[in-house]
Amino acid sequence: MSDGPHRSLPLKWHWKPVAEWASKDAWSISDVVEATSRALERDLREVPLRSIRRILGVGPEASLFAQDGNAVVAELDRARIECRGSAIGNAAIDGALQAVLEGDRGELACQRAIQYALDRNFRSHSRGIEEHYQRKAGDRSARHMRDRLGAVGSRCDFGDIARRHSKADVPAARASARARRTGIDDGPAMPL
Repeated sequence: MSDGPHRSLPLKWHWKPVAEWASKDAWSISDVVEATSRALERDLREVPLRSIRRILGVGPEASLFAQDGNAVVAELDRARIECRGSAIGNAAIDGALQAVLEGDRGELACQRAIQYALDRNFRSHSRGIEEHYQRKAGDRSARHMRDRLGAVGSRCDFGDIARRHSKADVPAARASARARRTGIDDGPAMPL
């Protein structure tokens, strides 16, 4: 007997709690948002943030001479080597390219790049989770999962995560550990 389709889900280990908690109404949307934020921050480790910050001109590493858009685009394309095979890393570079083409530079462009990557990464994982639930548990369960993940996506603050990671003085942030719930009243809220 299985504990649910989330066990056989072909995802990285830090996305499995998101799928499990989203599938069960015992976990509030806030709990799932928290797990999603941790998973997204963990995925950001694959993004070449230092290179993107440097290229976009964030912080003290920024060049004193403004580069033209074509040079920045070429450098961003070369930065793809650092994240070969990483969907979120390539999405961050795509977001940075879009920001540069629209005239943004510096911290704002970096923030837009990271926010784009987070949004795209979340949507990709959400589709994968929903599709897996469709195959393993049926249409009703997949619809429930879609609704829950849609609520999570609307409440998850990608902009806040992006702001924290786009700052020049911030070292590569580590995802915070999940708070242990050991008390008798801890755990998922009981429906009334």
